[in-house]
Amino acid sequence: MRKRRLFLFVLCGFVGCVAVASHAPRPGAEKIEADEIVSKHLDAIGPESARAAVKSLSVEGNMQVRYLMGGTGEAGGPFTLISTGHKLSFAAKFNMTNYPGELFAFDGDKKSVGYMTPGQRSQLEDFLNNNGEIVQEGLIAGTLSTAWPMYDWQSRKAKLDSDGLKKEEGKELYRVTYHPRHGGGDLKIYLFFDPSSFHLVKIIYTEHVAPQMGTSPGLSSSGGLARLTLEENFGGFTNLNGLMLPTQWSMKYSSEGAGYGTSILEYDLAVGKIQPNADINGQTFRVQ
Repeated sequence: MRKRRLFLFVLCGFVGCVAVASHAPRPGAEKIEADEIVSKHLDAIGPESARAAVKSLSVEGNMQVRYLMGGTGEAGGPFTLISTGHKLSFAAKFNMTNYPGELFAFDGDKKSVGYMTPGQRSQLEDFLNNNGEIVQEGLIAGTLSTAWPMYDWQSRKAKLDSDGLKKEEGKELYRVTYHPRHGGGDLKIYLFFDPSSFHLVKIIYTEHVAPQMGTSPGLSSSGGLARLTLEENFGGFTNLNGLMLPTQWSMKYSSEGAGYGTSILEYDLAVGKIQPNADINGQTFRVQ
């Protein structure tokens, strides 16, 4: 009888331990506040002295664009991304008459976005033009730009919300919702950080809109809501002048709903050269 009671006691204790363990949070799964995530993220980029020493960034590479759904064809050519402070300029040049490339810029005061053909913007340009905070806040291109808002999000008076761990494409990432001081509207901005390195690995911008006549192909005034999403992904982090910066950058734009139809475009930006403190004298931060 004594042995039986001892066995039952041990068994109950074991079951209790298993129950507690099954409900215990996973290592790293505890809620981390947004400012702590940002602090760890900045440390992951590099020490403050190294970050402060970079006054400008020049990024060069090759950009390939192709339809995954809703269209056919592809285009490609060289791109440059120049930034200093909050200013940035992006230009991709394709050897095509009806699609010469992608252009957008921010001069510290106003954003400007190019046209694919006179009076008509590409789908990417139209999305950035209608959601100017993506360019004005320096969100586009992430840490490949000196304008990256995490460097001074508090002085920009942006608001950050920590959403905890979220699964994206099978990976658990810390998600932070970014609320710009100006703009926003129906646009939702989500920043994703690797929980082990705290590198920025993904940004998702998503918007529900009522379609109306505009400058994008396929836009109509029919009723209903459309869902527009731009996703950026970053990887291949490499130490450059004391900063850990991504050498892999891609974007995916998708539209679905009335007036837009269903389309998915993929942008692969193969980064070939990153030059800190490049000579940018004479650089224009406005699309002419």
